[in-house]
Amino acid sequence: MTAATKNLLRTIDSLPDQELHELTQEVLRKNAQRHSEALSTPESELLSSINEPVPAEMARRYQQLIGKRDEQTLTSEEHQELCRLNDSIEERNVQRLTMVAELARRRGRTLREMADQLSLRPLVNEP
Repeated sequence: MTAATKNLLRTIDSLPDQELHELTQEVLRKNAQRHSEALSTPESELLSSINEPVPAEMARRYQQLIGKRDEQTLTSEEHQELCRLNDSIEERNVQRLTMVAELARRRGRTLREMADQLSLRPLVNEP
C-alpha cells in the first residue's frame, strides 16, 4: 500500500458517517465506470443500476430510526416509517440481486461468483 493510500485511509477514518456513505457510493460508481468502459452497453447499464445508491436522505433517516430502535426510543409512527423504509430498501436489494443474477448469466458465472467479483455491500449500513 502506498503512502498516499495510507493517508487517504486516515482521512476517510475521520469522515462523519453520512459523508463516508456518500464517498463509498461514489467510489463504487467510479469503479463500475472504469470496468464498464470495455463492457457491452447492456452490461454497463446493469452495473450502473447495481451500483446506484439509496438516496442519501433515505439512508440517513433509516440509520437514525435504527439507532432509535436500538435505544428503544422509537415511537409508533417512527416504527411505521422504519418499516416502510426497510421495505423500500429490501425491494431495491431484490431488484439489485436480480440484476446481479442477469449479469452473472451473461458472463457464465454463478450469482455468488458475480457478487464476490463486484464486492457487493449492503445498500445501507446499520449504525
